Amino acid sequence: MVAALIKQLRIPADFRLHREDGRYVLSGHLPDSNLRASVINTVTGSRPGREVDATGLSASDFVDVAPFTSGSALPNFLRSYCSVAEPGDFSIATGSGPVLTGAATRELEGQWLSLLRPLSGTFKVEAHLSIRPSQYHMPGYQPTSEVPAELLARLQENLRNRLITFTDSSMEISPEDASMLSALSADLFAAGPALHLIVGSHPGSEKPEDTAKALSRAEMVQRRLVELGIPTENLHAEVFDALPLNGSGGAETGVSYTNSVELLVR
Repeated sequence: MVAALIKQLRIPADFRLHREDGRYVLSGHLPDSNLRASVINTVTGSRPGREVDATGLSASDFVDVAPFTSGSALPNFLRSYCSVAEPGDFSIATGSGPVLTGAATRELEGQWLSLLRPLSGTFKVEAHLSIRPSQYHMPGYQPTSEVPAELLARLQENLRNRLITFTDSSMEISPEDASMLSALSADLFAAGPALHLIVGSHPGSEKPEDTAKALSRAEMVQRRLVELGIPTENLHAEVFDALPLNGSGGAETGVSYTNSVELLVR
């Protein structure tokens, strides 16, 4: 009778991380105080200065053990998930699979899904991720170029959604885009040697031939900027990930990235 009563008093394990008023709120029930401490330390230590409220996260012997509460699988996932500047929401509970939202690159998406495998058991991972072309497109990305804040803000605004576009087979910069680069060059040159630019090319697809074409386009724009007076060593050509079909990384801002080159402050 006592055993049956104790069983009735047991609580299913659950965990949730969500953002609220600029802080990250942790809530749920875990079966182990060491796991609770590890989770809190992981989320808090993933980004300096991040405010974390864990008052709603409890640990008790009356909480049932679940696959996601065993070992270090949950802290391992959170260490990666919370390493980005602005993680989304994450939740998991006994009897259901993990649910996560937010923005991710292709690399992060693969990393997170792999880390979630030990947590999910037989349940499916429910991922609602906005796939971004690169780390530079992630929410909260902070450039490392040591440019004065006011100038940096002006540069970022001038560069925002200013794409050098190509038709599917084109390898030439259009006269309109050449004029745009000329107009931008004054501000870029004025920023001095502290400014580093990513000359990032968005391929038409994941096919190797489209990736090679995208790199050639990035290098072409890079050469044009050098002709305009921007030092070669301050320009970094690369190919971004191709967004999935109907991917939301660009659609959220009404931008179509396909077959274009974009300048971003590194």
